[in-house]
Amino acid sequence: MKYQAIRTIIKSLSDEQRVLKPQRKTTHFKGIRTVSDPAYRIYQNRFQLRHLFMAYAMIKGKPVPVIKNEQKVINTRLIEQMVKDYTPIEPTEVIEQSA
Repeated sequence: MKYQAIRTIIKSLSDEQRVLKPQRKTTHFKGIRTVSDPAYRIYQNRFQLRHLFMAYAMIKGKPVPVIKNEQKVINTRLIEQMVKDYTPIEPTEVIEQSA
């Protein structure tokens, strides 16, 4: 699949979010804590996912999602780097690069 690398990262971070969110509870949490500070990991993952979704939309040629909260920080350099890293190389480009 063309966009498998970025999709795999998005899915793994989303799965981690589902595990970490209940761990933020302080009084009624049932289970074993896997991270010492789940709130910080959730914040990190949310920041990363926000930028990954924007880069994924740019790669696929879809409209970039609009962030409704203006206080959220959008790092355009990070998005550009992700687009550069995760854009699939076309077979004609591989032949030209090897020549």
